[in-house]
Amino acid sequence: MSPPTSSLLLQRLAQRLTERGETLACVEIGSGGHVSRSLTSEPGSSALFAGSLIFPADAALWPQAITGDGSWRAAPPGSHTRLAGLAGVAQVAFGTDWGLAVECQPANSQTSLSIALLFPDGNAVSDTVFLAEDAAQPGEERLVQCVLRLLAQHLEEHTEEPP
Repeated sequence: MSPPTSSLLLQRLAQRLTERGETLACVEIGSGGHVSRSLTSEPGSSALFAGSLIFPADAALWPQAITGDGSWRAAPPGSHTRLAGLAGVAQVAFGTDWGLAVECQPANSQTSLSIALLFPDGNAVSDTVFLAEDAAQPGEERLVQCVLRLLAQHLEEHTEEPP
């Protein structure tokens, strides 16, 4: 069985967020905005995806006014602390239920892809995967599919505890 396409993954995400009446925002670092472009590619996506902040990989170039002075800022690239902090920046900047952080670090024949998802209840999960070069699929598509797959998985698994 082949993995779902980006379009199918987007449909699953949209359905899950719509069912819950929730929204998502994203911070991308070093990925060129490919995830955000994908999230906005389906008609009606603006009802679910509030926006994104796209930064270069060099943290010294990030605007202080947007990123604040949180302790996560000094955390190492790809760390849970840094990614959860960035997901929180997305969540607060756009007033959404969910915050997503994506950080790409290319290295030789593979790319380190780290993501964090900040839940509406304040908890966060993070994952790091390595994407090897693949001549059959462009890097952007592999990156987007990987992020969407992890995002869909976490959205489907997360349930809020009743008060």
